[in-house]
Amino acid sequence: MFHIRPKRCFARGLVLPAVAVIAVGISLSSAPAMATISATISAHAAGGIPAPRLVAGPASPDSAGPPSMVQRPSGETDIAAVVDGALMFFWNYQGNPTWEHEQVTLGSVSGRPSMVQRPSGETDIAAVVNGTLRFYWNYQGNPTWESEQVASSAAGSPSMVQRPSGETDITAVVGTTLMFYWNYQGSPKWEFEQVTSSPGGIADSPSMVQRSSGETDIAAVVNGTLRFLWNYQGNPTWDTEQVKSGDAGPPSMVQRPSGETDITAPISGTLTFLWNYQGNPKWEHERVTS
Repeated sequence: MFHIRPKRCFARGLVLPAVAVIAVGISLSSAPAMATISATISAHAAGGIPAPRLVAGPASPDSAGPPSMVQRPSGETDIAAVVDGALMFFWNYQGNPTWEHEQVTLGSVSGRPSMVQRPSGETDIAAVVNGTLRFYWNYQGNPTWESEQVASSAAGSPSMVQRPSGETDITAVVGTTLMFYWNYQGSPKWEFEQVTSSPGGIADSPSMVQRSSGETDIAAVVNGTLRFLWNYQGNPTWDTEQVKSGDAGPPSMVQRPSGETDITAPISGTLTFLWNYQGNPKWEHERVTS
């Protein structure tokens, strides 16, 4: 899958040093009303309150989909988003009003892409394109995006994380089943297993994180209810528990160094914040807004 290639210096400059990068995905329950993607100028650069800055546009209604964003240690901001039927990659150096861009692929992209970056500077994107789950990768400074198929069928927005070992893990919905895929860097084969299945359906925007212990945690809406699923690496069994009853929307999940898990999701029309201490079967919750 990943081949050693010269890291050439194109528009995005030199390869970054091997420093870990934290990937941040933006989860939206629906596409924004304004079909533009915005970012803000740093207050340090602008000398005051950040102001909206156009990344891509103007665009026709419904031409821009939910984005995914990460930031490099250098301060560069990278965004992956669907604009006018193409999966696009945008980048910007802090303090620079210009956003550079390049096309990752053309096709019908559903949901939101998921993007992470390796310490080497390589950018990886998982997206559902033309009904198939695909994995794209690019070495910084190279205008070519490589790709391969992860699964022949999938829907919605996948969630992707990478382990320190270099293993890539993706979760995505296939029909009424939530699937988990993994791949060792350099191997063309993607392994997979079923996380859970429900005749009532699974919402197509799961959220996934991994603990330092190797445990994988997924928040997903199963049969209309928000559930938490976890698995210890090498164990084929996925455990699960209900987080909160009520009609739930797409969740977003993070974990604290203490081990506490935090989830936010719309539940019964109310944006709700839920938290749990590892090993405790009870999920606390409070309203964020009504």
